[in-house]
Amino acid sequence: MRTICAALSLTQTTALSGRPANSVGEYISQTGFYQSISLTDDKPILEMQSEFQDISVVRSKYYGKILVLDGVVQLTERDANSYNEMMTHPAMFSHPNPKRVLVIGGGDGYVLSEVLKHPEVEHVDHVDLDGDVIQVCKDHFAWGNAWDDPRVSLHIADGAAFIKNATAGSYDVIIQDSSDPFTWDEESGEKVELPSNTLYSEEHFQNISRALGDKGVFSFQAEVSTIWCWRFWYQSQNVPVNVAIQ
Repeated sequence: MRTICAALSLTQTTALSGRPANSVGEYISQTGFYQSISLTDDKPILEMQSEFQDISVVRSKYYGKILVLDGVVQLTERDANSYNEMMTHPAMFSHPNPKRVLVIGGGDGYVLSEVLKHPEVEHVDHVDLDGDVIQVCKDHFAWGNAWDDPRVSLHIADGAAFIKNATAGSYDVIIQDSSDPFTWDEESGEKVELPSNTLYSEEHFQNISRALGDKGVFSFQAEVSTIWCWRFWYQSQNVPVNVAIQ
């Protein structure tokens, strides 16, 4: 899942003219940019706390149901395809015969559902740390039946640990749809490492390279611009890389 920066609450009001009181938004402290989506007056469809994060499903008049984690919008029904199709299909089409695929993160299931559209796929391992997010998306989003596909094996586990133990050359395509490795404290401006930082370590990328076959392709979320350096490391290892910038 994707995290931009510290987020405002679902119902926080502001002095900014024209901003609806009932909205969900996020503020990027590095640039001063703020964006929000207005919600309907209905109560949240779901609010819960998992072992790892706050999970909400809310509704917008224009964007339909919205998945929100720790106050940050992850996707909406209306435009979820824009990001997830680009995460998935360039990588899948770059491989001549993508039979075995690994999806790390992407607990909302949309990347998984896109992978399964490729008829060549014989097996997909989906690894995500938070099983509650997966259950919520099964229950509330149209693509939630992706996990019912017999080609899918779901693993509620740490993605870094999973790939560390993977057999060498076992995957044709690996797609990592994870949170940013770090953010910036809104008050102090100091860098704050996030739990997903382990998914952007040199050791983790080396393990991914080892787990890919000879023509393997790796696609990963790289909203933080400094992650781009890993693209050049992979190119030096002759691994095709698709970097998705949200």
